[in-house]
Amino acid sequence: MYRAKIGEKTKGERKKNMKKTAILIFLLFIITTGYLLANQNFVVNAASEWNVVLTASKEGYSDASDFGVRSDATDGFDPAYDEVDPPAPPVGVVSYFWYPTNPTSPVNLQKLSRSKIPPSQLMTWTCKLKPVAIDGTMTISWTVSDVATVPLTYNMNLKDSGGNVLADMRKVTEYSFAAEADTTYTFIIAVVEIPPVQYELTISVVGSGTTDLAPGSYKYNEGEEVSVDAIPDLGWKLDHWELDGVNVGDADPYTVTMDADHALTAFFVEIPPVQYQLTISVVGSGTTDPAPGSYKYNEGTEVTVDAIPDLGWKLDHWELDGINVGDADPYKVTMDSDHALTAFFVEIPPIQYQLTISVVGSGTTDPAPGSYKYNEGTDVSVDAIPDLGWKLDYWELDGLNVGDTDPYTVTMDADHTLTAFFVEIPPVQYELTISVVGSGTTNPAPGSHMYNEGEQVSVDAIPDPGWKLDHWELDGVNVGDADPYKVTMDADHTLTAVFVEIPPVKYQLTIGIVGSGTTDPAPGSYTYDEGTEVKVEAIPDLDWKLDHWELDGINVGTTDPTTVVMNKDHKLIAVFVKKPPPPVGGLEAPFNTLAMLAPWILLALAASFGAVVAAKRKIKH
Repeated sequence: MYRAKIGEKTKGERKKNMKKTAILIFLLFIITTGYLLANQNFVVNAASEWNVVLTASKEGYSDASDFGVRSDATDGFDPAYDEVDPPAPPVGVVSYFWYPTNPTSPVNLQKLSRSKIPPSQLMTWTCKLKPVAIDGTMTISWTVSDVATVPLTYNMNLKDSGGNVLADMRKVTEYSFAAEADTTYTFIIAVVEIPPVQYELTISVVGSGTTDLAPGSYKYNEGEEVSVDAIPDLGWKLDHWELDGVNVGDADPYTVTMDADHALTAFFVEIPPVQYQLTISVVGSGTTDPAPGSYKYNEGTEVTVDAIPDLGWKLDHWELDGINVGDADPYKVTMDSDHALTAFFVEIPPIQYQLTISVVGSGTTDPAPGSYKYNEGTDVSVDAIPDLGWKLDYWELDGLNVGDTDPYTVTMDADHTLTAFFVEIPPVQYELTISVVGSGTTNPAPGSHMYNEGEQVSVDAIPDPGWKLDHWELDGVNVGDADPYKVTMDADHTLTAVFVEIPPVKYQLTIGIVGSGTTDPAPGSYTYDEGTEVKVEAIPDLDWKLDHWELDGINVGTTDPTTVVMNKDHKLIAVFVKKPPPPVGGLEAPFNTLAMLAPWILLALAASFGAVVAAKRKIKH
């Protein structure tokens, strides 16, 4: 800290000013700092050092002090640059106080404590000035050359204690204000890192593929060069890039200089596949799948071809490009060039099997019963011809019932025996179909039943609980509610039992009280279905209790809650009585013994007291 005279003055003026200075000006110039850095890993080296001298002046005299960043400053209190008063601040501070002048200067320096470095990119120093004795204009000044030592990536502002900017220290070199005597003024010097200009790069693709960086939006500092790789999917290739809608070629990777927001699109196109022709043909009787013909396939495709011989033929072998390649079926062709594949079929000598036809019952067949030879695979149709009054019941093929289809077809895949079973035609029968509407069943049960012509069928209706038979419908006509109902089988009939629900029986429960209290449900009348069990709870008032319940005038006890079964209308009364008073002296008696004996006890006590008084008087006399 030092004091220097500004300007030339006469000797008398100098003496006068020195006296005035001694009385009027006392500058307290305090610089304290908390250096705040976002990643808390700020490293100070010789190249990043800087120093600024602040000068506070008033009426031709000035005080000065330095602040800045030095590579040899230590965290926390640094005796090389800091003073002990107040006590040393906590560790974590990498800025410093620098006082190059005589520390015994008459101007006393007082220091503020400093905080640790929080996560921020802000460096601040606090400066306090206190003029003494008179009011006047005070000026804080600095030099352009000092400020130039601060890196250009930082703003430097002089602020008031409320954080309001008073001066941009890169644009002006002083700040003046009207100062009142003996008033402390606080100023903050804030050095804030200027965030870099950033631009957005949006990457996208057209076609099948991706990029590295992946498609999306990214932020980069101004001037940064970003390299983007195109990654086409299999069978695709990069055709070109478009930067902001302009074709910029197919260089891969492509480098974008971030001088503005940019949109980069990779355009992928499909690589046309190499194709070869497969020609399929057959020799003999049969076909293939794919069918004989010419087909185009992409290079490397594996084509599967099935041989399908006609009946009585088989695959003998394949020829690929004229070379016998065996009889594997299907055959696979790898399309590495044009190919010709031929399926060679040869005829199979016929195998013959014997069909033996016979009958059981009265009738014949066509072909007539007997034994016949047929080639393997032949379908032989056999008709059943029943005699008059008889019919085909079923066929048996090799002893197994195979139904009554007529004619019946036998496929000759082995020797077979076919027998036609004829049965006499039974009397005419009709079908009775029974069904129900509603909830119930019948006997016979709902369904279809066969009966001989003229038979009388008795059907019972069996309603479910809570239901009853309303009526029968025969062939859609209401035929009454007779149960059982008899149907004469003179044709096919449909009989329906129509059931209806019986309305439930309901009873009323009336709840009342005697005494002081209530119930749950509350006193009143309620309707319930027959058989419902209703729980009722007694709720006596204070100092009352449930004495008993009365159901339809009959005492039914004190069970609480009580349950009423609704088998008729009921009336339930909760009878409450007042609780007896608590016993005296812990004894409970049918009457108040103490109350009855009290007068006698009092008389006895009075007599005893009188006797004592009389005795004392007698002694005195």
